[in-house]
Amino acid sequence: MKHLISAMLFLSMVFTVLPAEEPTIAQTDENSSSAPSAGFDLNRLTFNGSGEFFKLDLLTDSVIVGTGVTFLGTEILINKFAHLKNKVWDGSSFDKNDVPSFDRAFMQPFSSGLNTAGDIFQFVALLSPAALIAAPMEEWLTIGVMYAETVLATYSLKEFTKALVNRTRPYMYYDEKPLDLIAKGDWNESFPSGHSALAFSGATFASYVFSKYFSDSPWKYVVTAASYSVAAATAIFRVAGGKHFLTDVLAGAAIGTAVGFVVPWLHTLKAGNTGNAGNRGVEPQVYLGGIGLKISF
Repeated sequence: MKHLISAMLFLSMVFTVLPAEEPTIAQTDENSSSAPSAGFDLNRLTFNGSGEFFKLDLLTDSVIVGTGVTFLGTEILINKFAHLKNKVWDGSSFDKNDVPSFDRAFMQPFSSGLNTAGDIFQFVALLSPAALIAAPMEEWLTIGVMYAETVLATYSLKEFTKALVNRTRPYMYYDEKPLDLIAKGDWNESFPSGHSALAFSGATFASYVFSKYFSDSPWKYVVTAASYSVAAATAIFRVAGGKHFLTDVLAGAAIGTAVGFVVPWLHTLKAGNTGNAGNRGVEPQVYLGGIGLKISF
């Protein structure tokens, strides 16, 4: 996961400093006349996009990326020099009665299988924005940059919070403990749930951005329901697998939802709605031999 975030960080920084490509008059005329075409054309992939709903901006993107880098850098410094958290378990036991009743009612022992399921659902939730491939090609790079910034901001915020909060994981309150995870210092990294934060950031980003591009399409409800269902499943498996308390996943979901909305929303502030949203649509189609989608712009 850290390698994935590092790659997104690098791409975000590169995209932030790249100048937006200004289309020429010839390109504008060509794009306007061939907009309904579904063919793949590299010339249509520009950071400028249409600017109708979302627009990249040097200042906005720099602030988002800079904030993410600052949180990550601070987290590294805290772990390296402040030593606010004890990474080594001294073998002491933990009493379930010390856990607040709200969390104690849902806490579970460690389960490798359920945690693997949580990992899988997290990655599926992070792939929720793949639904935005239905957007015009001119918007793909804008969407990609915004999503990279969303993941970076979510990851850095949850890592910074973990560095400040010392909370023992639920599996430490049971006799059977995952000694390999304890040896890695994972045992007191319970708050907040990073899996839930990343899953809900992906779900919120996909739902919000898709609804912006296809405001009149009934498919926005499908995308929203599917993406949030996967995110919720991620949180459930993290609790059921003994890695998190209920309040951990609720906090993670709140962080992810907030970042997943705020990052793309900031890119709407300098965007101009041309009033053509009604011309866009995604409709189910049934044809001889199968079913599919009709995408119109």
